[in-house]
Amino acid sequence: MKNGIAFISGEAFFPNGGHKNTLRLNYTNINEEKIREGIKILSNVIKANMLPNN
Repeated sequence: MKNGIAFISGEAFFPNGGHKNTLRLNYTNINEEKIREGIKILSNVIKANMLPNN
């Protein structure tokens, strides 16, 4: 949330469990420009949290 987007693990959306290492993106009620902006932000957050610090 601190970067202006919300993230929920995709696993929570499978009632029978399983499907670890997934995510769910909801973009049904937003314009294309905001979708692109959100994907850039999410990409940067993922990169910052997955890559080792140099």
